[in-house]
Amino acid sequence: MHHYQTDLTVAEAYEDDVGRGIARVGPDVLLETNVRPGDVCLVVGEYSSPVKVWRSEREDWESGDVYLDEFARVNIQAEVGTEVTFKTVETSEAERIILNCYRGIGIEFDSSAVDMIKKQWLKRPVSIGDVIPVLSDQHGAIPLVIGHIEPDGESVIRDDTEIRINGM
Repeated sequence: MHHYQTDLTVAEAYEDDVGRGIARVGPDVLLETNVRPGDVCLVVGEYSSPVKVWRSEREDWESGDVYLDEFARVNIQAEVGTEVTFKTVETSEAERIILNCYRGIGIEFDSSAVDMIKKQWLKRPVSIGDVIPVLSDQHGAIPLVIGHIEPDGESVIRDDTEIRINGM
């Protein structure tokens, strides 16, 4: 597989995209990097993080921006307005993931938490160190951190991925 990359400027995600693990880019970027909507790519700032790619809104096609939410920006350590590298990546299917609470947030999870996480994050790309938001009725968006993935590298959460939350 050929790997393609281009440099883009970080822009604020569209409101409906927040917490969904996606990046939006213009069609020129899709063509240049040989990426189709729905593919997984890597966004690289100070750190890298996999995202699912979708096309930006028509008025933003010529902007040269990549639209990322606050979680993606934290994962790559890049602010709005900074330049990042957008590149193709090969992913594997996650067999096992261990999650940690973000910076010691103390929330008790019950046995339904894993099902809730899997339902919200099915088919989404993750890598070690990523902060992922899990939406909960009682607590809003709970940030969890990917502490361990098997196999190592960029992976996609599947139906049969074993998910464990540390301390549960």
